[in-house]
Amino acid sequence: MPVIAVGAAAFALGVWLGLGSGPAWWAGLAIAPVGLAALVGGRAKLAGFTACLLGAGVAVVAPVPRRPLPRWAEGTVVDAPESLEDHTVVTLDASTGARIRVSLATSSQVGRGGARQSGAGPPRRLQVGDRVLAAVAVRAVRGFANPGLPDMESRASLLAIRGSATVVDPEALVIAGGARASVRRWIESARDRVRDCLDANLREPARGVMRAMVLGEGAALEREAKESYRRTGTLHVLAVSGLHLVFVAAALDGLLGFVLRRWRRLAERIDVRRPAALVAMPLIAAYAVFAGGQPSAVRATLMAVAFLVARATGRAGVTSAAMALAVMAQLAWWPERLHDPGLQLSYIAVLALLVLAPPLRDRLAPRPIEDTMAEPGRPPALHGIRRAIAGLVATNIAASIATAPVIAVHFGQVTPASLVANLLAVPASGFVVLPLGLAIAAATLIYPPLARLLCIPAQWSCDALTVCLRAISKVPGASLEIPAMPGWVAVALVALIVTLPFGPKRARWPRILAIAVLALAPSFTRWVDQRLFPELRLTVLDVGQGDSSILELPGGDAVLIDGGGLPGSSFDTGERIVGPYLRMRGIRTIRELILSHPHPDHFGGLRKAVAGLRVGRFWDNDQGRQEGLAGEYGRLLGAMRRRHAPVMRPADLCGRPVLQAGVTLEVIAPCPAHSPDLDVNDNSIVLRVTHGKVRLLLAGDIEASGERALVAGGRDLQSDLVKVPHHGSGTSSGPELVAAARPEFAVISVGARNRFSHPADSVVASWRAAGARVLRTDVDGGLIFRSDGARLRLEATGRGPAR
Repeated sequence: MPVIAVGAAAFALGVWLGLGSGPAWWAGLAIAPVGLAALVGGRAKLAGFTACLLGAGVAVVAPVPRRPLPRWAEGTVVDAPESLEDHTVVTLDASTGARIRVSLATSSQVGRGGARQSGAGPPRRLQVGDRVLAAVAVRAVRGFANPGLPDMESRASLLAIRGSATVVDPEALVIAGGARASVRRWIESARDRVRDCLDANLREPARGVMRAMVLGEGAALEREAKESYRRTGTLHVLAVSGLHLVFVAAALDGLLGFVLRRWRRLAERIDVRRPAALVAMPLIAAYAVFAGGQPSAVRATLMAVAFLVARATGRAGVTSAAMALAVMAQLAWWPERLHDPGLQLSYIAVLALLVLAPPLRDRLAPRPIEDTMAEPGRPPALHGIRRAIAGLVATNIAASIATAPVIAVHFGQVTPASLVANLLAVPASGFVVLPLGLAIAAATLIYPPLARLLCIPAQWSCDALTVCLRAISKVPGASLEIPAMPGWVAVALVALIVTLPFGPKRARWPRILAIAVLALAPSFTRWVDQRLFPELRLTVLDVGQGDSSILELPGGDAVLIDGGGLPGSSFDTGERIVGPYLRMRGIRTIRELILSHPHPDHFGGLRKAVAGLRVGRFWDNDQGRQEGLAGEYGRLLGAMRRRHAPVMRPADLCGRPVLQAGVTLEVIAPCPAHSPDLDVNDNSIVLRVTHGKVRLLLAGDIEASGERALVAGGRDLQSDLVKVPHHGSGTSSGPELVAAARPEFAVISVGARNRFSHPADSVVASWRAAGARVLRTDVDGGLIFRSDGARLRLEATGRGPAR
């Protein structure tokens, strides 16, 4: 392994240390001179070299000046508008220097990211370089923060986004000036023409597949098709990534080489592959810019250029060194990218192809071509085919195995189906779909009738690929959800995997055993935790202005109470927050699925949250069914019927506590049934949870009337924790309930900057006056509590360690 590769690893480690502890210039200044002294002194040169780069990595995480946010959404469009399901996102560079993202709701769109110009005239599309003014306030980026899950703020920081704004009224957004004439504007105009051609001549899912592969617009793919690619581990073929650039680079290299070979004088004097590689480099960069210039395209360009540099210099061994330099260059320019899953997967996959794939291919097809040619009766071409197939299989296996730990960390899953699906998807996308897409793009700009003709085979090929992957995704075990894997375990696994070919053979089996132990460690640790330390774990998730809580019972089963929901938004809290959290925790069975009351901020995410999980029983207050509520609530009931999950109503639950794994679940309201005299909030299911001496009160959204009825029932309501009713509204948390509960913790599930001004200051003051520690999901993020039956303790929050 080249020394520069070791240096790149040291530099990345330094960046990680700097990002983890904040900008630590002192650490960089302390480490780098020691390494420099060792390097200059001539002793331990490798150690000195790596120490220098380790220190440089720490030091490169320099303090970045916090540029002030503008008051209003104004600035210059710097990226092509991104079309999503029900809105378009535009990135602006504000006059203050801060970068902000503006979300254009459907009602304010005209075509893709439409906007009204100042003065009379028809609206037109936003373009890069447009000066935009919007009469809406800019706020700091605020996202969901739950322990173990990625949050929006971290993703925004990777894109240098500091503020956000939402435009609903089309009159609030104007284009103050036309886009400046530039190469970038011409590129965006060309992209618009290609996009219009694809939209007009292709149906889904081919339309989304082509827009993803040619224009880098992965969000355009419909959700069901994207799920098929995700479950089969082939989502990477849709991104403008290293795979695409390698195919494009190979095609350009081969085409240019073919043309240059026709020039006999040149071909006789030099290896024409070298000038072909030099000419291909700027063409690759131009394609990356046309494909959107996204971070994945930048990474892919660096990787493709590294391969072409190796070809141009005639030194195949320089490839790994060029890749290592590309890693350091990107991290030096933007250190925060170290946490980007795409960057990690890209470079680990390439490392696997350089290190693991060749020896694996040689084991699959060990006979050298010379021996095969000498063997009578066996044509040389047959062995060439064997080697090509072995190379494809080895590449697929090497990349899949090496990237599996990173996928497990970021996405909580492994995809065994990828070993088969990629053997189909990679050749199909690289040799059929992508060439057709690029041909359509070129024809659109040169001769549009030809582009429309090419859309016919493009539709067939995309449909065939998606249908095959959908069939593979439905095979049992195609995608396996696994418990959360710590980052250090993933790093150790990747290091052990990529170093397997090195060292004596007798040392490989201990490393293989270590890989197996580390891979099984998260599941084994959770099993030990459940068996030897049988505790009750309550997680109150940050789902915005809604509610969702999870009770993990001793022994492994779970109870899910509500699933959150954002009415009027395409963001599904069940699919994006609750479900991923359940999978991250390794939860496979929801023993009791509880809907406190039929309001969309409670039931909106339930159906997607439990997709693929076993559900025992469904608890419902029955008011929605009796009132004929349809929509998502009706789909939820239909899903429960198809699962054959019994629906339990207050009449089935009141006075009949459920005892499971030493935990008692008791419905104490509405009993014996919901009251038609009370509104939906006051008919919420109120759940009392008892674990030894620890008691929890989960009060749904009851308000004054429901609270009075609850207190009048004469029950002992004293609790260690209360889930504060109705998000802390001023119409709830009356003095009678607060005095009766007297909790140690009062938890308010509430959305940041919500339009209801929840929680009310008086409510927060009332709970504090009763001696409770008030915690809010908009401030603290998701909350985790653990009970051993004797006491309840706060274990973690979504915005930092528990205090």
